[in-house]
Order: sequence, then C-alpha cells, then structure tokens
Amino acid sequence: MAVPQASSSKLLQEMMDDGTFDDLRQRLVTQLKDHEELRAHTAESLNNSETVKSLADTTKPRKELFESLRREVEGSVLSKASTAVWELLQSDEGIGKEIEEKVDAAMARMEQTDRA
Repeated sequence: MAVPQASSSKLLQEMMDDGTFDDLRQRLVTQLKDHEELRAHTAESLNNSETVKSLADTTKPRKELFESLRREVEGSVLSKASTAVWELLQSDEGIGKEIEEKVDAAMARMEQTDRA
C-alpha cells in the first residue's frame, strides 16, 4: 500500500501520538539487547581490545580509558548493531511483521477518519 509523502508524515505522527511508535521502538531495542550474535561480537571486541589488555599497566584517568575504548570498538560494534537492526526490521516474522501490521492498521484508521 503506497502512502503519499504528506500522508507518511501524518501516519508517523498518528503512530507517535497513540504510542505505537514508542512501543515498537522499545521492542526493537529489547530484541537488539537479546541478539546473541551482537552480544558475542561486542564481548569479543572488548576482550581483544588493546585498551582493556593494557588496563593493569596504565595510570590514565578513567575518562580517558573509556574514551580510548570507545574509539577502539565503536565502529565495529555499531556496524554489527546496524546490520542486526536491519535484519530484525526486514524479517517476515517477529518485529518486522509486527511493524508492517501496525502501519497497515494505522493507515486503515486514517482512511476511516478521512472518509468520515
């Protein structure tokens, strides 16, 4: 079902107003947190980090250590997270299917409202 550009903004606003958007976003975040492959990749990135390996030998302030660790692993972890999010969003089951159903339902409500 194609949605004109003006209607897509209205559709998004409708889904934000009724809480659907926040609910779907929260469910997506939860599924991302539970994504085993992403968790394993993140743990591996941290375990292989030169910053973590050098913790015993450093006197750097904590803030510097965290910044160094962030610079070292951020790109790889974010790339993996981005891929995982797209897989979840495009799935024919789970959150991907639920998003499609919720968008279709919101569009149907908007069409009914426009007809009235």
